[in-house]
Parts: sequence; structure tokens; C-alpha cells
Amino acid sequence: MSFLDQIYSTYHKREYLGLDPLGILDQYRGKPHLTELCVLSGLMAFGRVERVRVATESLIDRVGLNSEEFFDELLQGSPEKNFFPKIKGFVHRIYRDHDIWLLLECFRYSHLEHGSIKAHFEFYFKGEDTVGPALSAVIADYLGVVKKSRRKSTPMTAHLFNSPALGGACKRWLMILKWLVRPDDGIDLGLWNAVNEVNKINEINKMNSRITPAHLVMPLDVHVTRFAVSQGWIKSMSVNWKQAVRVTESLRRFDPLDPTKYDFAICRAGMLKVRGQG
Repeated sequence: MSFLDQIYSTYHKREYLGLDPLGILDQYRGKPHLTELCVLSGLMAFGRVERVRVATESLIDRVGLNSEEFFDELLQGSPEKNFFPKIKGFVHRIYRDHDIWLLLECFRYSHLEHGSIKAHFEFYFKGEDTVGPALSAVIADYLGVVKKSRRKSTPMTAHLFNSPALGGACKRWLMILKWLVRPDDGIDLGLWNAVNEVNKINEINKMNSRITPAHLVMPLDVHVTRFAVSQGWIKSMSVNWKQAVRVTESLRRFDPLDPTKYDFAICRAGMLKVRGQG
């Protein structure tokens, strides 16, 4: 067993979900609109996880995202009239209520134009080595939605929609995609795949030009980045898209079909070390 697989076997466990934004989503497994819950929770995920939990659960309650009626209200009638009063006054770090409305408008676009967020990504995925080009295309669509919106964006809105095409590390979007694409192993959610075995996912999806775990790119938080530097995979703590791809290429030496499976364990090991518990 490699040293990395030892870290994986030690820390890729449900007992550590409380230290991760995924712990917020765990209670919603099997609930409606879980993809949208993932995107919302993932994009709120910066700062201490306790604050992220409060912000995410506040938004879920405000907009009724875990209710069956959510999309009936979002896709029909006057959604801004229905939703903006519910989120008015919301604040989380740099985000304000109008940023959340713009994100809801993007959800609406994905469903009206493609049927779902998953189908939106699959529309642009053409079997490339990574999910990067599809992510760039989806973000470009979302920025088009933002530009046309009655609610004007601010410099902080761009934080929601960083893109590989602009060189960004896209940590939170990559984290969200990992949650959605990797199999349901008690940690990640596996929502975008009908089977739970990595080999079968890759075999089935490769034939259909769909996104598999092999196409995912490693989200670079401070713990993963520090670990990558310590291993000589990258040379500095600065993060960007090229750095994320380099780290992913190094991880493929350990598991070419599922390189991002190590993310949760490396993060937990780093966090516990910082807290003096690892």
C-alpha cells in the first residue's frame, strides 16, 4: 500500500464529515434538488465550516430548496417576485442577497435550456482529458445570464463564477463536481452516475462521452496545496488552473481512474494536524 493510500484508508471516513461542507449535505441525501443543494453549499464554502453550515441552511430554508415546489416557483411565473423577498438581507462573507438571486437565475437557465445542471455540463463535455473545458463553457453561459439580469453584478459576484478559461483554480466548482460525479462511498454523493463502482462508471460513461471520476481535477485548498508542495508535485503555494492539473496528474499515478478520491483524506489529515489532533 502506498503512503497516499494509507492516508486514504485512515481519513476517508464518515466520522470526519463534520469537518467538511459535505457534512452539511449528508442530511439531505435522497432529498429533492440535491444537485442544486451541492452547488449552493459548495459555493458558500469558504471560511469556517460552522459559518458555512449556518449560511447554507439559512438559504435552504429561505428559498425552500429541499421542497418539491422549488422548481415550480423558479421556472414559472415571476420567479424574482417569488424569491427575492425570501433572500432579501442575506449576508455570508462577501456575498449578498443579489448574488444569491443571480445564482438562482443560473439554476433557472440550466433547467430551461438543458433540463438540468447535469445535462448542461454534459452538453459541453466532449470527452476531453478533464472537465475543464465543460466547466469553462457552463461558467461562460452563467456569466451571460448575469450580464442580462436586472440585478446588476458586483466585483464580488465574479467570485461565484471563476473559470478555468481565465486561469482560476476553481476550487469550489471542482469540489462540487467531485461530490456529484464520484460514487456514493459514504463521503461523496454519486448523484450523476447510476452505478457506484468507479470501474463501471468509467466504462459506461466513456462510451457515452459523459463525465467520469477520471475527468475530475483536484480542488486545491490550503491543505492539499501544502501537501502537494511537500511531495514536490508543485513548487509553490500559489494556486491556479495549471497547478490544479499538475496535482491531478501526480495523483493519477496512484489511481488513474479516480485521482480526486484522495481529496477528502488529505484535507482531513491537514486540518487535524493544524488543530494538533493528527
